[in-house]
Amino acid sequence: SMGPVVSTTASSWTIDEKCTIDTKTGILTSGCLKGESLQPVPLLEDNWKHMLEYNEQIVLNGTVTGFASEYQGGGKGRIREENRHLQNNKKQNNKLEEQQCRREHDWKDFTDFLSSLKKPLDVVIDAANVGYYQQNFQKAPKHVNYHQITAVVEQLAKEGKEVLVVLHARHFAPKLMPKWAHRMVNERWPLYYRAHHGMNDDWFWLHA
Repeated sequence: SMGPVVSTTASSWTIDEKCTIDTKTGILTSGCLKGESLQPVPLLEDNWKHMLEYNEQIVLNGTVTGFASEYQGGGKGRIREENRHLQNNKKQNNKLEEQQCRREHDWKDFTDFLSSLKKPLDVVIDAANVGYYQQNFQKAPKHVNYHQITAVVEQLAKEGKEVLVVLHARHFAPKLMPKWAHRMVNERWPLYYRAHHGMNDDWFWLHA
């Protein structure tokens, strides 16, 4: 097990909820660590292995062995009440089994995709995070900002990085995705994967 994250310098954590950062340098411009620079957190090989195992357990089983939490199951936030109802209603077993089979099939599609890659990945982009950055304004479009995602992809490509973009399938729906964005993705994203419906896109970029 990776174990809990603990503070080695204090008995408790100091939390700043509105820290700002210089996006060009990675330096924090406010908060208790103002002036400090963000750094990558390297994982030991065993820790990385455990994280991938936990992720796959959540995907396929909806839980991590030995842990019990109302937040488990892969959704964002607490398990929805309708899902609790399904879990407790024996008449819905067939539906749950169908969902489980589809999830296993879709996850295998993804792992097969990863196995088919010719080159190791340098960067995996959580495209929804990039695409929704600074999009919370009046009359903002309902879709992600495809231009922002493309700008990140192309910058990393200039740096010689092998990049995979992960974006949930709903962002490719014709009712949501403009035609120009469809052309942009096909022409300017060298490698991308659509996370399947009924699944959390975080599982995919984390596992890649």
